[in-house]
Amino acid sequence: AVEREIEVGGDSVSAYNMLGEICLTFGDTQSAGRFFRSALAIDPDHPAAKKHLAAIEDRHENPSVASL
Repeated sequence: AVEREIEVGGDSVSAYNMLGEICLTFGDTQSAGRFFRSALAIDPDHPAAKKHLAAIEDRHENPSVASL
């Protein structure tokens, strides 16, 4: 349904953000980061995408925090 929203509606910030959240749920931070960056390319101020991307980047910079 989310991928269909992107196909039909073009660049949907909420769809990209949701796909990022789904990827995070499955532990795929690389794909999640890509989706959050896509959302932020459309809306640089999207709060959820900014928050999630910052958390991913923080985990990569400080792996000991990610295990907490």
